[in-house]
This record gives sequence, structure tokens and C-alpha cells, in this order.
Amino acid sequence: EYMGDQVVMDNTLHIVNEAKRQNKLIVFDADGLHVLAENCDLLHGYELAILTPNIVELQRLKNVAGISTEESDESSMRKLSHFYGGCTILAKGEQDLIYGRGKFFVNSHPGSFRRVGGQGDILSGCVAIFAFWALEAAAAIKNPEFVPLNTACYAASTLVRECSRVTFDTHGRSMLTSDMLANIPRVFADLFEHK
Repeated sequence: EYMGDQVVMDNTLHIVNEAKRQNKLIVFDADGLHVLAENCDLLHGYELAILTPNIVELQRLKNVAGISTEESDESSMRKLSHFYGGCTILAKGEQDLIYGRGKFFVNSHPGSFRRVGGQGDILSGCVAIFAFWALEAAAAIKNPEFVPLNTACYAASTLVRECSRVTFDTHGRSMLTSDMLANIPRVFADLFEHK
């Protein structure tokens, strides 16, 4: 049974609807993706949402949407975004797939050979903060070519992939999520501040 009981599901739906009412960014991962799969119309017409599924979660969302496994990555991501209300999607995998606002990207920045538990949580948090920054930048620069949520997803994906690579280089297969967290400030500076 989902997250314990129906009360939790109802509360989650209430929180999502309130965030939508206030026009707030929503990042869906893990159990949030389960809520969305069970309530397909939850994001209908709401584009300030980002889904961050792993391979298994992505397949479940595709199954619910009736998207064939024969579809190309770009086509299936486009259809999935449309099915779930026009949201942005960052699909985690060997290469991260990003789709939003009619644009498709593949991030093949090197990561590590090990994916640690909690790495998706790091990514979701990074997506949220990069999205906040990108939305602020979009309001300031007013460039219609700039797609802030795609930019945020690509930046967050790159940061987490690089943190994972750097951490693996140091700790090997014994790396933990906490080891990755410790590397975020240095990797962030290397990627985004020292250029």
C-alpha cells in the first residue's frame, strides 16, 4: 500500500494542489511519482513541475500513459510530458534524458560506476534550487529562447553526475551519499564559478 495509508495520499494531493494554486514549482521524485501515476490528471495544464524518475519509475509512468517501449527516447519523453500536463522531465539513467517545452536533451556527462542510495534525493534538491535560480534569471533577462526548467535540469544533472564521478574516484565502490554531499561545494565551484 502506498506510503502507509490513504490519509498520506490525501494530504499529498492537498499539498500539490495548494502549491499549484500558489503557482509554486513542484519537483516529483520517488513516492511523489507514485502519487502522480495514480492521479494522472493532477498536473493537467500545470507546467511548473519537474519529474525526476529513475528507469523503473519512468517505465511505470510510460505504462500508465500507454507509451510503447518501441518509441524513441525523444518521442516517449515528449508524449510523457504532454500526458502529465506539460511538465519537464529529467529521467535518470546511464545518460540523463531531459524534456520540456518542446526541447529534448541528453546529458552524457561522465558519472560513476556506482549509484548510491540517496543520489536521487541529492538530484531532486539540486533540481529545485537550480530551478529557482533559473526562474529568477528568466524573469530578469526576458529571453523567449531561454527555457529555465530545462536549464535547471541540465545543470543539476551535470552537478550530481560530476559529484558522483569525483566521489567514486576517491572512495570507489565504498562511496556513500554523505561522501557525495561533501563534494558538492568544490564540484559546484569547479563547474559553475571557475569558468
